[in-house]
Amino acid sequence: MNRLFALCAVLTIGLMPAMADAQTRPTLKSLQAENAKLKRSLTALQKRVARLSSVERRLSALERAAKPSSAGSGLGAVRSRLDKLESVVRINGGTVRIAAGSSLVLEGEGSVTLKGGGNVTVDGGGATTIKGAVVRLGGSGGKPVARVGDDIISSPVGGPGRILKGSATVFSR
Repeated sequence: MNRLFALCAVLTIGLMPAMADAQTRPTLKSLQAENAKLKRSLTALQKRVARLSSVERRLSALERAAKPSSAGSGLGAVRSRLDKLESVVRINGGTVRIAAGSSLVLEGEGSVTLKGGGNVTVDGGGATTIKGAVVRLGGSGGKPVARVGDDIISSPVGGPGRILKGSATVFSR
């Protein structure tokens, strides 16, 4: 009996590593699942590398554009244009001053409004011209303005007449 017991013990001890290997040895199905998981990870990493490469190319292009060149592009050209703008537009506290060399044009495809909370002054060193299909001095709802040569009805007499003399500094068509 002892021999039989010893023989069983030897066989059991000898077979234990083989049994353990069988329990821990991966199956074909588990290897295929792990392989699929690794392929998905590789694909995701390849996509990230492609995005990083794209960002790197765009960054290189921006760096090239930012370097001053003889063609007048890049930061040098931007700085030059900003210096020119700062020589024309001056901001001091709440005052913005546009100092144009020869002429200044404010243009808009829609309405253009110059508005001040206080007085607004249009001061021309030479002639000041105001053009429009309708010119309203003093805002809408004002009375019509008569010009030299216009027919009028005078009051209190109430008869017809004609304006013979007008302002030497205000003209209209």
